[in-house]
Amino acid sequence: MIHNERTKLLANALDRASTACFTVGIATPLAGYIYNISICGRTSRSG
Repeated sequence: MIHNERTKLLANALDRASTACFTVGIATPLAGYIYNISICGRTSRSG
């Protein structure tokens, strides 16, 4: 019984981690592109 609950908790933790990785790696840059926000620091030097 306890082993089953630990397996469920591990699966839940992995699900949360994968959701966080998706948000940080894909959704955030996509939102920045859509709203034309850049934090990478595009700099243009004139002259």
